[in-house]
Amino acid sequence: MRPVHRHVDRLRFRPTLSQLHSGYRDAGFRITKVRGIPAPFPKVLGNGCLARAAIAVNLALIRVSKALFSYQTYVEAESTPSVDFPLRDAKEKSAARAAKPARAGGSGWNQG
Repeated sequence: MRPVHRHVDRLRFRPTLSQLHSGYRDAGFRITKVRGIPAPFPKVLGNGCLARAAIAVNLALIRVSKALFSYQTYVEAESTPSVDFPLRDAKEKSAARAAKPARAGGSGWNQG
């Protein structure tokens, strides 16, 4: 009977910008852009000059502090290769090097 309340509690969780950055970085992403999104004043106040002024003030405050004055946060991120990719690539290159025939005469290293 209580799952609804737990769901509402999960919806209230709002990570800080540093938590957002570290979460994306830990998941293997590189953040390229972070923008603060202003509150939807035209939905509340209509498309008049009061709503435009409120958005202008909100955008100015977002420039001061994204974390404090953004209604939402827009994050643009690029995925980085996982650990499996460089490991697999290194193994393939190593196998290809090992399969090449040795040069005649060699470099003189480790010849006894």
